[in-house]
Amino acid sequence: MEVERKANECLALSWQDAHGVIIDTADDQWIYRGITDQAIDTLKHVETNVGFEKLSEIGVVRSERADNGAAPSIPGFAAMVRHHRVRRILYPQEWTMEMWREALASFCELNVRLRENGLTLTDAQPHNIVFDADGKPVFIDFGSLKVIKGKGRLRYNWHREFKDNFLLPVALHNAGFHDIAQQAKREPFESTFRKTYRWSCVGLLTCWVDVLWLAAKLFNSPRFYFNTIKSVFTRFRGKEITRWTDYKIIKGEWKAAALEETLASPGIASVLDVAGNKGAHILEASKRGFTAIITDIDEASLEMARAEAQRQNLPLFVGKLDLTAPTPEWGKGLLMPGSFQRLRSDLVMALAVSHHMVYRAKMPFRTFATILDRYSKRYIFTEYVDLKDFYVKDWVGKRGFPPSHYSEAEFVNAFSALGYKVRRRWNDEAGARAIFLFEKTPAAAN
Repeated sequence: MEVERKANECLALSWQDAHGVIIDTADDQWIYRGITDQAIDTLKHVETNVGFEKLSEIGVVRSERADNGAAPSIPGFAAMVRHHRVRRILYPQEWTMEMWREALASFCELNVRLRENGLTLTDAQPHNIVFDADGKPVFIDFGSLKVIKGKGRLRYNWHREFKDNFLLPVALHNAGFHDIAQQAKREPFESTFRKTYRWSCVGLLTCWVDVLWLAAKLFNSPRFYFNTIKSVFTRFRGKEITRWTDYKIIKGEWKAAALEETLASPGIASVLDVAGNKGAHILEASKRGFTAIITDIDEASLEMARAEAQRQNLPLFVGKLDLTAPTPEWGKGLLMPGSFQRLRSDLVMALAVSHHMVYRAKMPFRTFATILDRYSKRYIFTEYVDLKDFYVKDWVGKRGFPPSHYSEAEFVNAFSALGYKVRRRWNDEAGARAIFLFEKTPAAAN
């Protein structure tokens, strides 16, 4: 009864299309999908001619029929399917461009393989793909599957959606327009930005794809269409280099000891490393079996973190995110949660970053603490860099006097005002840096 009640609540909050609706119950392993009469032919085709196992092998989320006592019993659906739960921690606008290319390549391959099995997709946008903890893209929209009828030529509206949503950011980035590419990743399909670009010189970057679509339609060769796009758009492997790419992280036994002690704290299951650079700290959390998430503004550094995690076979969620500009809620009704909700973790790490926020972003300690607090469920592991530190001393010499609030006392007070207490403090040998482990008091947590 509880499952049915929860499912009906989800139905009331869901947009239902002609194929069905997602029913997100309290089940930790599965998400349910109600299939309508209009989509039952697709389900039968999958079961009879393809098989759920093969569907999973070609990139669709692992699924199975769920018409049994464990599934929600809701009238109005012809069948019930359940999908393995893949956590949507990061959105496409937070992928690195290399992740975007990997998602594009997998999407092209998926379309080719589906068509070989008599299926096509009704949607052509990146939000139907999720990167799992192993860093692999997974297509999650089972409801977008449709049986091919007739010649199955690519529709122009589908092609335009694919071009504007999936191909535009890659084309812009490959052409060197990195900032505009980042904006294109964030904009919805029918935004003013996308409508404007179609009639500007930027549109020339993808206009040749229209010719490719026309050729594929005339010769009825979707395989040629997808293989060409995959070859052209994913061939480029240049990285956007910033001043943080070669940033040298100051290491030391004291910092390693502080991290090891912190990760042994009680009640930690998830860890978020903001401004984590190349992932030296977050990989230690992953090794201990925690849900590990790293964000940074530098894509090249994040790709190094991804590569090292894959080399060590460690699960890691990676996202490009500016600490000063969290991803807001978005979508219809703003029901798609922002980064504060999705990335919220038991422990938030922010090392060697507070002094950059104060000097470069002109951010007071209280704002820095508030941002970290919104990501944290319980602990914050962060670093104070004193005026005696070599780098800060150099900045003071070049830029004049430091902000009046720049002191260790003000740093601690910024977190204390939010309901945190100092659980532990570590010093470097020179006394120029201090790492704090703050813990949220029960009153603040509630």
